[in-house]
Amino acid sequence: MPSLLERLGLGQQAAVGPASGAAWVRRYSMPTTPLLERETIVYMRSVRTGSEVYLIGTAHVSKASAEEVKEVIHLVRPQYVGVELDAERAEKLMSGKMYEDQGSRGLLATLRELMHAPGDIGQKVLTVAMRSMYKMLRDTGLEPGLEFKVAMEEAQKVNAEIVLLDRPAQETMARLREVLSLWDIVKLFTRRIDPNEVPPVLRDMGQITPQNIEETTEQLKTREAVRQITAFMEKLFPDVVRVMVHERDEIIFNRLRQLRGCIVAVVGMAHVDGIERLWKEYEDYGVDEVEEF
Repeated sequence: MPSLLERLGLGQQAAVGPASGAAWVRRYSMPTTPLLERETIVYMRSVRTGSEVYLIGTAHVSKASAEEVKEVIHLVRPQYVGVELDAERAEKLMSGKMYEDQGSRGLLATLRELMHAPGDIGQKVLTVAMRSMYKMLRDTGLEPGLEFKVAMEEAQKVNAEIVLLDRPAQETMARLREVLSLWDIVKLFTRRIDPNEVPPVLRDMGQITPQNIEETTEQLKTREAVRQITAFMEKLFPDVVRVMVHERDEIIFNRLRQLRGCIVAVVGMAHVDGIERLWKEYEDYGVDEVEEF
């Protein structure tokens, strides 16, 4: 019985290499339509190879992001659709097991989950915290990762090859363990922060309710808002931002630049600036490869 990823046309590794699908008509500028002029979409073309990338920055719990991804794929009809996932997360997402609802949990159930989570105490805390956050989002009617699921489904409809752009989640967790001590993790949850240093968009996030969570999430889909948040977090936890954002920018960029043809790439908004910068450096200065972690 083939796995879900095999049925999607994916193996265990990210799919890279020459395009094997329909003929590709090279463009020399982005088609001008209101959809593609949105701030969330960046058009990048390689003078070296002629490849072109429509980079879509999303909020991972935004229904509007998922709809935008669907519209772009059908408009552009790319040869490749790249998603910020690894093989394990892609399969779980498509099978509906990404963030299974475990029902209401009391303290005892949370402690039991903490004890059975994989890894050392630092990884256990991170794992349980992430599960709790995503359960809360599902309870409010938002589906984390919906834009990636939609991207893979729509890729099949236009006969595009699905490309997994991210490194395995366990590698990212291992990198976090390398740079974070247990004390660092405690500080993540207990550090006192001067309210005047908090970007306005984060102050607004503090007022989230089930009624306004979707509207508040949409505020994160501007590059300026994400820049402010990233800069703020970098001051507080530079190693975390380096592992979670900058290292993965480089991984995603390296995988995109290996492709030949037309690509729609779906990534979190926090990665858009970094990927665009790396692409420009590659085109302008002839950097053959960025170090991949």
